[in-house]
Amino acid sequence: MERMAGRRASLAPDVDKSALGALNQRRSKELQSLRAKWALFGAMTDLIGAVKRVEPPTAHPRIRNDDEVKDRVAIIDAGDGVPFMLQAWRAQQVGAIGVVVVRQ
Repeated sequence: MERMAGRRASLAPDVDKSALGALNQRRSKELQSLRAKWALFGAMTDLIGAVKRVEPPTAHPRIRNDDEVKDRVAIIDAGDGVPFMLQAWRAQQVGAIGVVVVRQ
């Protein structure tokens, strides 16, 4: 696994590794690689949690599916001129435990 800022991604002990392997095989054609960086703001901790894409995808002007994003890692698309910090703040306001901003 790729190291980022001296940290290594890991799986929770209860993750079914065989199911994860099957999922990875199905997704391998769609997802060739994922580059990620730690944000320059907020806590830098290891995080394990379920993910949920926000609606609308850029979290602008606000996140409408807040009940689905609460206690999950919010997936937000970069774009529409919305600053990353504002997107992260909006996710935090609805109770997300983390944010991944996707730039395509």
